[in-house]
Amino acid sequence: MDAVRFRDFQALAERYDAWFEEHEEAYLSELEAIRSLMPGGPSLGLEVGVGTGRFASELGVQVGVDPAIRCLELARRRGIQVVQAVGEELPFRDGSFDLILVVVSLCFMEDPDRALSEVGRVLRPGGRLILGIVDKESFLGRAYMVKKSLGRPFYRDAHFLSAGEAITMVEEVGLEVVRVVQTVFDFPDRLEEVEEAREGHGEGGFVVVSALKPSGVSDELSRWLSGVEKLVVMGIGNPMRHDDAVGLELARALRPTSPPEQVVVLECGPVPENFLGKVIEARPTHVLMVDAGLFGGRPGEARLVRPEEARGMTISTHRISPDILASYIRRSTNAEVALLLIQPLDIGLGEGLSSELEAAIRRLAGEVSRAIGRALRRRSSPGALRA
Repeated sequence: MDAVRFRDFQALAERYDAWFEEHEEAYLSELEAIRSLMPGGPSLGLEVGVGTGRFASELGVQVGVDPAIRCLELARRRGIQVVQAVGEELPFRDGSFDLILVVVSLCFMEDPDRALSEVGRVLRPGGRLILGIVDKESFLGRAYMVKKSLGRPFYRDAHFLSAGEAITMVEEVGLEVVRVVQTVFDFPDRLEEVEEAREGHGEGGFVVVSALKPSGVSDELSRWLSGVEKLVVMGIGNPMRHDDAVGLELARALRPTSPPEQVVVLECGPVPENFLGKVIEARPTHVLMVDAGLFGGRPGEARLVRPEEARGMTISTHRISPDILASYIRRSTNAEVALLLIQPLDIGLGEGLSSELEAAIRRLAGEVSRAIGRALRRRSSPGALRA
């Protein structure tokens, strides 16, 4: 590791840590902007470039890596499990974390592209990156660039990025940017109150980028939706058996984001056969059935399968198996039919999803909605029409 890049954090850790107390309104504004993008539900988190643990400790992130030993000592006192490492070589297995924070540390890494690739590697499919930067093109970034040119500690070794550059780098390693917010609209020593984050970038000095690692099912769904003109989503499940209701709940979550002229969302409950008339009436090109499935995956994991592949995986509380329903739908509409199965945790009697499945709904609703949106835009683009 290049010790020059973090020399000031090693030698001046206490001075660095004191900045957050001396500029409390700026620090709290940054915290709130990050918190607005944090996923709900339990998760295993890592902060890359954890420093003294100011962000990880407040945001419930359990693990932190940093090359500066003195910073790690302070982070450990804040309850963080610390590991000395650099972002370019993370000492963790593939898919280890649900959430990764990188807050004002990417600019100090010798190879930020490699570091982001490592982030993508150790994120699980569907996991989230939250990247915080000082925007080089903002008023604050320009001031920091002057301090860098003057050789000031901390600033002198930074390679500041613009928000646009950071977004491009995240996308180039295969992560999908889903939201960008900004805060700190005046110099930190002038702020008198905690500022509310705003969408986008271009005004605030501190920009936060939220990005997801696509799951395998997201890619498969995008391919399956190729050529879609009209989609019917059938949410299947028994609301009286905890996680068996996951298909029903995912359908409900999709409804607000689905254009009604192109996507019909049906909340079928445990009797999808009662909705076959509505499916046929919609004249779909594609039908997506969503249901709980026992395939031995992690709770909340999803798989896209052909209905005939799901024999033995679906929950026995449903009257008619998905492959029989799919066969009837195909004969009646000539539509493509697929089944999105979601592994439950608890299918015992009772209402409400487990926390694991609630988190999966939030993640999958976004992934499925974006996959549908991309497919419909491809279909309606001039190139697609000419083809």
